[in-house]
Order: sequence, then structure tokens, then C-alpha cells
Amino acid sequence: MSADANNSVMTVMAAEPNNPHARNLTISLIERARTHPDTQALLLPGLTLNYQELDRLVWRFALRLHDQGLNAGDVLGLAFSSQLALVLTLLGAIRLGATAFSIPLKAAVVQQQDMVEQAQVTMVATDQSEPFGTWLRAPVTRVDATWNLAPLPTDTLFLLARNPEAPWLLMTGSGSTGEPKLIPLTHGQSQARAKDETAALQLTSSDRIGSLSPFDFAASKCRLHEAFLAGASISLQAWNPTDPIGHIQRQGLSVVYATVFHAEALLKRCVAGAGPALPSVRVLELTSSTVSMELRQRIRHALTPNLHVLYGINEAGPVSIAYPSEAFAIPGTVGKPLPGLLVQVVDEREQPVQPGTIGLIRIRSPGLVLGYRGNPAATDRCFKDGWFTPGDLGRFMADGSLIYCGRADHMMIMNGINIYPAEIEQVLSTHPDVHDVAAMPVRHPVHQDVPVCAVALYPGARSSEADLLEWARGRLGPRGPRRVVIVESIPRNHDGKLVRAELRDRIERRLREPINR
Repeated sequence: MSADANNSVMTVMAAEPNNPHARNLTISLIERARTHPDTQALLLPGLTLNYQELDRLVWRFALRLHDQGLNAGDVLGLAFSSQLALVLTLLGAIRLGATAFSIPLKAAVVQQQDMVEQAQVTMVATDQSEPFGTWLRAPVTRVDATWNLAPLPTDTLFLLARNPEAPWLLMTGSGSTGEPKLIPLTHGQSQARAKDETAALQLTSSDRIGSLSPFDFAASKCRLHEAFLAGASISLQAWNPTDPIGHIQRQGLSVVYATVFHAEALLKRCVAGAGPALPSVRVLELTSSTVSMELRQRIRHALTPNLHVLYGINEAGPVSIAYPSEAFAIPGTVGKPLPGLLVQVVDEREQPVQPGTIGLIRIRSPGLVLGYRGNPAATDRCFKDGWFTPGDLGRFMADGSLIYCGRADHMMIMNGINIYPAEIEQVLSTHPDVHDVAAMPVRHPVHQDVPVCAVALYPGARSSEADLLEWARGRLGPRGPRRVVIVESIPRNHDGKLVRAELRDRIERRLREPINR
């Protein structure tokens, strides 16, 4: 884009001071390209793009998508193996005011068709060769290296949707119910979330950011805007399964976003007794699942003492962060709510409960979406009077710290007593022999939900099931498990979330055996 056109964008932006959060997210990239053109923006093995180079490529991709027929308000399906091609196509679509929706390459054909139909995808962009996508109910455009060479007209401002009305992203979510939901995220909502996260982590232009999840994931897409807002650089391939620690070190990453899955994989590569393996990482943020105290301590000793535990939700963005001083001191804490967010713990009458009492978490924030696309029943159930209730249980401590207590639909009721899986898991995770733990109910015709806990031990650990049961009962009393079973491993997905059906099968097989003493 020419300097005159760039200055014209600045003029347009200056004329809209009353609506700063509804502006196009890629305008922050345009600003950085103008004020800090030589600052590194995207990091790839063997390739670095500065802000000026990145911005020019985004204009080219926006032009090619426009020429293919993509307009503001259209939904663009993304199906890529190249992270660079995915990100450039994503940013080009956002600049046009279109909505992005990821189509997993590994999904079955029927699943891909259903996703395209549910999201009302207008066009699919992909770097896959023929015949990929021919079965989809939308036109398919192939993205290749020639897109980087597309000539630009003198004035490209006609491509920029300055204040888009359509969301920039459609996220998929189902919670624990399995009911598929589409979550539309607007430019304004994402801007508010990025502002909260950059302030909470004190992101600056000197940071080198890496999300260990690929950019098919919504959270990784959102990291792009946080990086642009801070003027930082972001890695497009932060995860290397064969040498994850060395890869992070070679890239000089200072801020790393990870899941429990990634943390466990990193820990397996650590040398016992060698000290923290990631000394240059000032923030290691874990999210997407419960982070046990046992895992927190292993991260502290083997990876970095700079662990941050995030409680975040697709519908609301980042909600609270436990900084290192809290994360290692308080089991189950996810820290205090971020400034500008309202978080309450309420009872079944939607009345706030006293500190220490477990109840339903509800959230109100500037980054909160307004509901689910095409699902009024789920919207009415979860969104009410400006509050979002995700179905999570929690309790506040006297100092305002939030303790995450798991999903409400996982709560067990035995003989009229409410029993929370997270509470059992937090207690057993403090046992020195316990590597991983998960609690779940076994249905009983009289007692309702009988709590049972599956435990995976460290290699060489000698605790028996009876020992662990005594440990739990001595700390939980009647809310403790009625049986502890030792399993080889706890089944979890890529995000570290429990695969409940598989664990239930393992527990049921073990329950047929006598207690191991």
C-alpha cells in the first residue's frame, strides 16, 4: 500500500473516536506497519516477516479473496496445512470484513459437510490439492505461492471494511454436553479481550509470543491480535513435537501459551535435577483444563517458575489469571477476575453466595458474545440480563481469588450430599505418589452418584488403592471417594480435558476387581 493510502487510513481512523472498539482488527496491523515497519511481526523457521512486509501480504491476500468473490459479511471456511497460508488468508478475510471459520482437515467428510452447512460457509479457501473440498457445499478457492506476488493497485482502501458489522470469527464449542454451538466473535469483543490480556500479562513490543496450539484453534487466532496490539512478534510454529524445549529456546520466546497436554510433553523432555529448562520464558500460561497442584509444582521445578493459570471461556475470553505467587500457593486457584470484568458465584436462585460457598460461576465482560448463532434455546439458557453462565462451579476465597471446582453437570449427589469432582481431584493430586487423577460418579439405584476416583501413579510409586482411599477420606470425610482405582494413565485429549467415556470404561473394568491392598 502506498504511503498516501496509509495516511488516508490514519485520517479515517481519527474521524471515528467515538467507536474505537468496533474498528477492523487489522487496523492495528496497518498502524504498526506505518510506525514500526522494520519490527519483526511473524516468526517462522528460516523466515521472518516484519510489520511492513506482513501488512503488504495481507493487502495482497485481501485483494485475491475479493477477486474470488469474497465480500464483507461472507463466511470463509479455512482448511490449511501451512500455518503461514492460513494466517495470511485469515487476515485478508478479516480486512475485507468477512467471517472466518476453520474446517479441520482431519475431520471426516460427513463432518466437514455438516460444519460447512451449519456455519453457512460462502466460500472455502485451502492449500490442499485436488480433489479436496469437491464434496463441500460451497465453492473452493486454492491458495498457493502466487498469491504473495499479486500486484497491488495504488489505492487499496476500498478493500478495508473499517467498522465491520459481521463477526470476524465463528468458533465452535459444545462444553460438556456434546451439543454443537457456533460462537460469533465480533471485532469489538475481540478488541476488548486483547486489551485485557495484553494488560494482564504486560505484553510489550520486546516480547516474542508463541502459542503451542496451531492456528486452527480460536485461541491461537486471538493471539495474533494481542501481538499486533502490543507490537510484539508471534511465532507461527511454536510447537515442535520432536524437540519442544529446544524449539522454544531457539526462537527466544518470552511468552508461551500452552495446554496441559503441552506441559506434560515438555516435562517428559526435561532432565531430572537440571533446573528450569525455559529460563527465558517470563510467562508460561496454561489454560483449557484443570491444572492440578501437582502439575504446577512440576512445572515450577522443571520448566519455569513463571507459571500463569488462566480461566478463560470461548464465550467470554480471559476471565481470571493466577499469577505465580498465587498459582503455587493455593490449590485450584485461577486467580482474581481481570479488571473490568464482573464475576459472581451464585446459587440456584441466581443470588450471590458467601465466600467459601460453592456455586455457579457467571460472568459479565466487554468481550462477552451476545449468544450462539442459530441456537436460541442454548442462548436463552446460558445468557441472561447481560450475564453468561457457562455451567462451571467455583467459590471465592476471602481475598477475592476464584477457586475452580469443575463443571456443574459433573457434580455428584450422593445421599443428598453435593460432591464436587474437582475437590476430590485437588486433594488426591497433593499425594506425593499421584501423577494424574480424575473423579467421576458410578450410578447406584439407592445412593445416586457414588464417587469413584481414578489415579495414575509415578513410576516406582508403591501406594496402594487402600492407602490413597485413606488419604482422601482423611481430608474430605463424607465428600471423599468411596473407591480409588489405580490405572496406567488418565485418558485426555489434546487440550488436557478428560475423555470421560474412555475413563468410565477403565473404571468399570477395575471395579470388578477387589481393592488392591
